[in-house]
Amino acid sequence: IMRFNATSANKNGTLTVTATNKNKYPVDFGIEIWKSPYIEPAVTLSSNQKEKPKFPYKNIADYDFSSYSRTASPPKKGDTFTFTFTTPVDPESIQVWTGLSYLPRYLVTIGRVQISEAGKTYQDVAQLSYGKATIYPDGTVKAVRIICDVDGTADNAVPIQDLRIIPRKTK
Repeated sequence: IMRFNATSANKNGTLTVTATNKNKYPVDFGIEIWKSPYIEPAVTLSSNQKEKPKFPYKNIADYDFSSYSRTASPPKKGDTFTFTFTTPVDPESIQVWTGLSYLPRYLVTIGRVQISEAGKTYQDVAQLSYGKATIYPDGTVKAVRIICDVDGTADNAVPIQDLRIIPRKTK
């Protein structure tokens, strides 16, 4: 899988792909390109848990779903992971994932998700199920917080995934 981005240097969104076949026999291939359904607003992750240096918390801001951040140790009751957007977002939904996307281990198994409109006060909006939750906010969101509700909710240090944010459809 290859991921291509249209950056500010490529404002018209065009993409040129050149493929060269160095085999002596022809090889058929196809390319499909589609727009991601997710938005990628600037975001930071903060936590009372220390990050594992090899998997820093800044990894959740790249919106590359094959990368992730990881804690340095297993979580404890009351540990928090807070995603704060530079500018509030108006999402249709936000998917919050802990653990590895390809392996059902290392999850925050018992926890909840909170959101904040201004980044100051939070309200509970979902319980984690198998380390994941999808929330459907009524309005704008400045911050999303994961709270661990029990000690030892993981076999090991916990990976935190990039948020998957579906924008609200305009009328």
